[in-house]
Amino acid sequence: METDMKNCVVCGERIPQSAQYCEKCGSGQPTVAEDKCKDAETTTLKQPHHQKKSLRTWWFWLPPVICALVIVFEIGFNLYQAREANTLAANIQSEIRTNKAEYGKVKVSWNGGAMRVRISKQAPVIESVDQGKTASWQSLAKTLQSRSEKIAKNHNQKYSHIEVLSPKNTKYMWLEVNHGKMKFNIANQLN
Repeated sequence: METDMKNCVVCGERIPQSAQYCEKCGSGQPTVAEDKCKDAETTTLKQPHHQKKSLRTWWFWLPPVICALVIVFEIGFNLYQAREANTLAANIQSEIRTNKAEYGKVKVSWNGGAMRVRISKQAPVIESVDQGKTASWQSLAKTLQSRSEKIAKNHNQKYSHIEVLSPKNTKYMWLEVNHGKMKFNIANQLN
């Protein structure tokens, strides 16, 4: 019997389940069928709104995702370029070190603008340049010039810029080669 009763929506008085009007206050009562129709209408109204929000969310995240991909690509590209520069520097260094008796201790590094070659002060090639003998120095210059030309043809051309710094003062250059062309050679000033 208790399940056959419902409460009035206005005054809260207990009335029969099938009653359309409240016996106490006279207000109209919703029926179960009306509630189902309202729920169906509410659901259909909410669905397009939900789709619109999901589209808005998708467009909102697109630019940050693209920016993140560009940043990851740039980092990967720069790491690849740095590795290539270090590999080329190591190749130049090993090529010069094959004649260690003449060139002594050699270090080659990429500084962002050029391959910097540093030769120790005690190297026989440096001592011979100081004495005015340039044959071994010219051999080093030819080796670096041919290496620069190969790099310019086969790799990134900016890596073909090679500088040999003065062992006594690194502010001065003794040799500069770019794209396989000799820009400056200290031996030319000694002759």
